[in-house]
Amino acid sequence: MNFVEKETIFRKECAKKGSAYWSNWMYLIREMEDAVNDCNSDCLFCNDAKVYAWDEAVAFYSGSLEGENGNQAGKMLYRLAEKRCKNFKTCIGEISKVNKEIIIQFEEGKEKLNQGKCVEIRPIMKKIINLMSIPLIQGTLRYAYKIARGDGTPKDKAEGVAFLGAILPRLHSCSQQDADTVRQHMWIDGDMNVSEDGFKTVKEAFERNYACMGVGCTDIGGHLDDQTDDYLTDFGPCTDNDE
Repeated sequence: MNFVEKETIFRKECAKKGSAYWSNWMYLIREMEDAVNDCNSDCLFCNDAKVYAWDEAVAFYSGSLEGENGNQAGKMLYRLAEKRCKNFKTCIGEISKVNKEIIIQFEEGKEKLNQGKCVEIRPIMKKIINLMSIPLIQGTLRYAYKIARGDGTPKDKAEGVAFLGAILPRLHSCSQQDADTVRQHMWIDGDMNVSEDGFKTVKEAFERNYACMGVGCTDIGGHLDDQTDDYLTDFGPCTDNDE
């Protein structure tokens, strides 16, 4: 985490996006864990604690700026999923597929907690974590492309660091080799030129581990060109047969 001689915009983006996608992401999972622990504790005087903790997880996911009906000014994970679905053609109507499915899982989890079905919560948690990973992978690939094929500005590089830092532990748990490859290309002092085609190297490293991370090619989609509404060169969706 060496920020020596990094531009102000680089530091700012890492701090801002890191707060939303690193700290908040992990604390949200901690709240779900807290709900499970409260459910398993058999506490006679804390019947509401498990549901309260679960509601807190939902609050950290959405953020206060979203309000009741969603708001483009939002800054947290709900809004990230909305932004990336438009880039990657993974929206369902006016809402991202990720948020549509996560809301279902959060509601199901709350119902299970109210019923005291503690053992049924962890599979729901796993689904939520897998779903939350999708916009982070999309974001990492989006900025890998901007760095390798675009201007590669300090802001682009910082956003790549912010997205990668959030998803890198999950990638590492699936393949240390692929995680190291992506890190060499995109981390704070990474270099996309360490391979012949840095973007394709990063994209393929992720695709090899989609199944392990509980996502598929159709979940990630491909990045649209804003000018043509077609996929960017080399950035169409993969197929699950390639994983």
